[in-house]
Amino acid sequence: MFARSHRLLPIGALVAVLAAVVSAGTSAYAATSVLVMPDPVLVGTWSLVQGPIITEQSSGDIGRGTVTFRLSAGFAWSPGGVIPNVSVVDSGRCGGWNALRLGAHNVQSMALRPYGRDLTVVIGRSSRGGCRGELRFTGFQVHALHTGTGIVTYAGSAAVAGLPAGTVLGQVRTPAGPVGVGWGANDYGQAAGSGQGNPQLFPVQLDDPAVPGVALGAADETSYAVQADGTVRGWGRYADGSHFSDTPVAVTGVTGAVAVTGGVAHSLALRGDGSVLAWGSQDHGQIGNGVFDPGYRLGFAPPTTVTGVTGAVAVEAADRTSYAVRANGTVLAWGDGELGQLGNGIRHSVATPVPVSGLSGVVSLSARSSLVVAATADGSVWQWGWDGYTFGPDGKAAVDVVPRRVAGLPPATRVAAASMHALALAADGTVWAWGNNASGCLGGGTTEPQAAPVQVVGLAGIVRIAAEGEAIYAGNEANYAVGRGGTLYEWCTLSTDPRVYPALVTVPTPVWGINRVRDIVTGAAHALAVVK
Repeated sequence: MFARSHRLLPIGALVAVLAAVVSAGTSAYAATSVLVMPDPVLVGTWSLVQGPIITEQSSGDIGRGTVTFRLSAGFAWSPGGVIPNVSVVDSGRCGGWNALRLGAHNVQSMALRPYGRDLTVVIGRSSRGGCRGELRFTGFQVHALHTGTGIVTYAGSAAVAGLPAGTVLGQVRTPAGPVGVGWGANDYGQAAGSGQGNPQLFPVQLDDPAVPGVALGAADETSYAVQADGTVRGWGRYADGSHFSDTPVAVTGVTGAVAVTGGVAHSLALRGDGSVLAWGSQDHGQIGNGVFDPGYRLGFAPPTTVTGVTGAVAVEAADRTSYAVRANGTVLAWGDGELGQLGNGIRHSVATPVPVSGLSGVVSLSARSSLVVAATADGSVWQWGWDGYTFGPDGKAAVDVVPRRVAGLPPATRVAAASMHALALAADGTVWAWGNNASGCLGGGTTEPQAAPVQVVGLAGIVRIAAEGEAIYAGNEANYAVGRGGTLYEWCTLSTDPRVYPALVTVPTPVWGINRVRDIVTGAAHALAVVK
C-alpha cells in the first residue's frame, strides 16, 4: 500500500438512477430512466418501477409470461455482487398489503448471462389475488463495453406488464472522468462504499461524488479518497478516524493531504509540504508522537503531525507499524518492532521515528502484517521483518531485524508485500514472486513451495502491482498487476468471474468486468481501482 503523491483527473458525473413510475390507470410509460456509467466497467444498479399490475382474483398470478429488459449493442447486464429483487408494492387497493417481496417461490427463474444484452425474469405467483400494485425490479447492474449512450427496452410478453415490445424504458451512458471501483471483504462497507455485510464478490462502482477524488488509499478495513483540496474522505471500519461509516465521510483534521494509507487501526497521510499526519490506535506507538497506549486507555489519537518527519515523499503502514520514505531515499519507521519490522536491529516498539538501517535510494516500499520489502534506485530489492511462515531450526520465527537483499531477482522498480509472500515488478515489465505458495501466490499455476523468487507466468508490459494482506476465503491473499493498456490481472485469490467463481486463480487472469485501470490499492482483504 505504498502511498505516493500523485494526481488523477477529477471525477465526472456518477450514477443517477431515475425510475419511470406510472400511476394506476395511466397508459403512457415515460422513458426517463438514466444510468450514468464509465467505460467499460460495472458502475451501479438500474431499477424499474412498473405499474399498474393487477394480480388475478383467484390465483394471485401476476403474469403469464416473462419480463425481459434488453440493452442496446455495446452494453451488457451483470449479476454484480447483489441478488436482484423483484417485488410487488400495494397501491392502496389491497387493505394493508404493503411490500410483498416475491421470493424463490414466486420468481420462478431469472436468466442473466454475464455480458449478455437480455435480462429475463419469469414471474410466478404472489400470495394474494385481486391486488393492484407496482412491479418493481431493482438491483440489476450494467457494464458498458464502449464509450457512448445506449438504451434499455422492454422485450418481453406484453401480457405481463401491459407494455408493447420495444418500449424504451431508460438510457445508459458513459461519463468523461475516472471512477472508483471496489470489491472484496465488505464487513464495514469498505469495498462497495455502502451496504456493509457480505463480501462484494465482483467489482462495483463506488457511488459517491467524492470517489475516487485525486487518489485512493486503503487501510486494512477502511478506504480513503484524497480530495483536490487536500482533505480526505473515508469509509469502512474507521471512516472518520475512529468511527464506522459505510459511505464516505470527512476525516476530521486532515488537510493538505496528497496520499493516504493505513494499517489495522491507524492511518497515515502524506502532506504536500513533506510532513506526515497519523491518527488512530496508539497501542504500539504507531502514531509517532511519543505515546504508547497498550491498554487503550487514551482512545484513538486525532490526526497528529509525526515528530521529526520532514521531506517525506511517500508513506506506508503495516499492521501496527508506520513508515515514511524521504526525498533522499532513506526510510523512517516507528511503531511495532517486535518481529523486526523497524529494520534497525532491534525487536521492540518505538513511539518516535527511527532510521531503517543501511537502506538508501528507496523508490518503492510496501509492508503488510510484519513483512516489509523495498526497491532501491539501483534495482535491488530488500526485505526485513517476518514473512509469517519461515521458522528457524529452533522452531522460532526466522526474523530479519535489518534489511536483507533478496537474491535471484532482475533489476526491479516496484514491490508489493502480502502477509506471507512478496512481489517485485522488474524494469522489463515482468513480475517476480517469492514466499508462501499455498494458494498459488507465486503465479506459476501450482501450490508447490519455492525457495527462491520465480517469474510469474504470462505477464509482460506490467506497470503496477499490488497485494492484499489476508484471505477473504480459503487462505488466499490476492495479487494484482496492471498492464500498459489498463488490463488488471489477479491471482492467488478466488475468481471475480461469476462464470467460474469460486475457483481459485493460480495464474494471472484478467479481473472480470473492468479494464482501463490506472491505479489500484489494497486493504487486508479488499481492493479499490481507478478506472479511466
